[in-house]
Amino acid sequence: MLKRFLFLTILFCWGPVCGSAAADELLRVTFLDAGYADAILIESPGGRKILLDGGDVEKPDLVFEFLKGQAFDALDLVIISHPHKNHFGALFRVLEEVRIGEIVWNGGPQQEAPFEDLMNRIREKKIPVRVLKAGDRLNVGPLRFDVFHPGKTMEDNINANSLVLKLIYEDVALLFTTDITPGVQDSLIRKFGKKLAADLVQIPHHGGPLTQTFIEFFKPQFFALSTGPNEWMLPIERQVAALQAEVFRTDRHGRLIFESDGRKIWRTEDPQ
Repeated sequence: MLKRFLFLTILFCWGPVCGSAAADELLRVTFLDAGYADAILIESPGGRKILLDGGDVEKPDLVFEFLKGQAFDALDLVIISHPHKNHFGALFRVLEEVRIGEIVWNGGPQQEAPFEDLMNRIREKKIPVRVLKAGDRLNVGPLRFDVFHPGKTMEDNINANSLVLKLIYEDVALLFTTDITPGVQDSLIRKFGKKLAADLVQIPHHGGPLTQTFIEFFKPQFFALSTGPNEWMLPIERQVAALQAEVFRTDRHGRLIFESDGRKIWRTEDPQ
């Protein structure tokens, strides 16, 4: 009778639909519904926590309130893709309330206020900071981040210097394009080609502009888009509609959660 019970338990708990399917054995990536901004929490198998970008100054409590709701009081790593206030603005509250192991950023010379204030606060807290460049690699637990951009030469355009990172967990890859410009999109595809291929690709700059090369090159399982009301009329709907995979976007689907066991990736419904 016991053997039969165990068999039925295994049968009905096979795959990603089994409760939380040993949740701390999974990679979980959450795109917060942060409006026209980026804030992405990456949780590794084993519990490492990484925040990629920190939301907008106009929603200063959003990221902290999410972390508090998850009972997270520490982050192993914070990545700032570039110094635009809709990518770092909600980090001020996080700095005050959450322990941070290290901060990395793109080192861009052009910075939007109040970025210098943020860096001063980071120095006061004595949090280690370093700059990432193309060719660098980050290892966080079982996760690997390969850095594709920016290179040694920086542009005057803040967005053009945005970090491009590929997250690799066993056989699964996610590409974070943050806010790269059309010129950078084409340049990276020409230079790296299939090395950029991933199972999930972030749509750059909250929905465009996208180049035809970008639209034709990427064929992931999913696209993810963080966006909200803005004066630039983004996303560019005809370009997003032309992408060659299912698109999930925070302005329509709310918070986006993707999980992976290292062999496959799937989208998980937000429990809240």
